[in-house]
Amino acid sequence: MLATALMTFSACSDDDSSSSTPAAGGGSGGGGSNISAESMSVKIDGLSKTFEDVFGVEVFGTISLIGSDNSSSGYPQLTISLNDTLPTGTYSFPGSGLPSMTFTNDSTSTYITSSGSISILTNDAANDRVTGTFNVGMTNASNPSNTINLTEGQFNISY
Repeated sequence: MLATALMTFSACSDDDSSSSTPAAGGGSGGGGSNISAESMSVKIDGLSKTFEDVFGVEVFGTISLIGSDNSSSGYPQLTISLNDTLPTGTYSFPGSGLPSMTFTNDSTSTYITSSGSISILTNDAANDRVTGTFNVGMTNASNPSNTINLTEGQFNISY
């Protein structure tokens, strides 16, 4: 049911990629000085990845920010979940509850955050927009010896 809700909201997402929002503050989350609107990008084990399809949705106080790429082999997807009232700041992983992150690089390999941090630069509830940066280590949920690093991650997504 949540997947259906996410697909429904993705069709309604705002796609204004012509503007740029300066990243306020610093933090150890990573990323650059400007984060384009409606964007999510990251280096996965050193290889740059900009997600083609980016959207956000808020359901029952949880914001889910999703970047996916249906044009790539395996349909990679990165999901960042956070509380809709989460204040700006830097949050370390692993933690309990939100924020949380998952990455799926194919239909069988799901990774969960095991180390690193995420910096929430803005969480603008009045305009339904969140921006931030991250650097994290992730562990394969089925095979903990299989790990990946996501560095220089950044996002700017409306929900």
